[in-house]
Amino acid sequence: MLLTLVFLPICFSMFLYLIEARHFKRVIMALQLVMFFIALKLFVDVDLIHNGSYSVSLGDLDRGLGISLIADEISSLFIILTVIIFTLALLYSANKPYIRHHFLFLFFNT
Repeated sequence: MLLTLVFLPICFSMFLYLIEARHFKRVIMALQLVMFFIALKLFVDVDLIHNGSYSVSLGDLDRGLGISLIADEISSLFIILTVIIFTLALLYSANKPYIRHHFLFLFFNT
């Protein structure tokens, strides 16, 4: 679940260059909705299944050697808050004439 929240925006933002600009905003909003449900599922998993802490180590290395992603209740709540704020900012800027799809690519990939 944590890896999905890290790699989904990166992989999908590369895919966004292949679609037409007129479908760009709808696709980004759909992905933001998917990201919200993934973040919500992470919060529920951390709270109910993993008893307050969830960690993933990349590359099957020990915790001190490799990259470790750790989520607890407060960090998963901040992930949900971040997704909501980005979605509201995208909704606000969706119909502005000065917003180009390349800007949305950079905005989504942060």
